[in-house]
Amino acid sequence: MGKLVTQTEFAELIGVSKQAVHKVLKRGDRLSKSVVKTADGLRIDASEGVLEWFLNGDSSHDRGGHMVTAVGTPRVDGIMALSESNAMRAHYAVLIKQLKFEQAAKRLMPAEKYQREAAEIARTTRDRMLNVPYDVIGFQTRALKNMAKEMGISELDPKLEGAVNGCADAIRRELKVAITKALRDIAAWASQGDATA
Repeated sequence: MGKLVTQTEFAELIGVSKQAVHKVLKRGDRLSKSVVKTADGLRIDASEGVLEWFLNGDSSHDRGGHMVTAVGTPRVDGIMALSESNAMRAHYAVLIKQLKFEQAAKRLMPAEKYQREAAEIARTTRDRMLNVPYDVIGFQTRALKNMAKEMGISELDPKLEGAVNGCADAIRRELKVAITKALRDIAAWASQGDATA
């Protein structure tokens, strides 16, 4: 036996008025297997009742009284009311039509093309980022030579030049490590996004 509901809850569940359910119960011919007498009065087995209701009768006769409104109908223990279900189905039908229109209008990009382009952009960005330390060292070397020239020094002392080059190499290595770590963090973050999509 499924969840037992009141006449009002059952009416909301199937999208008809309470009076329509009451008339059917009074006749006793349509919900014979799903009606249960309890200490609190008549109850209807929700799942069995829905099947009986739609399999055993002409629903055009059940629309008398006040019809339950569409979206916003209370749910009976998580079971969606028929009117709410119909509204949801209509909503998704509109979304599917919109998607088909956008596909026909070529407004959507195929996932494979997006993935290829994203991978190419990621590769190019990675390569440029990894070249930054070399660009910085090249700039630093040129700046040092220009500064020496402005000071009237034609040639740097070999010891000083060695120390400057050693310092520049250490900066390059540190920058490369920091950039590589940042790129790995970005890749890990992006792969988490792919896993949840």
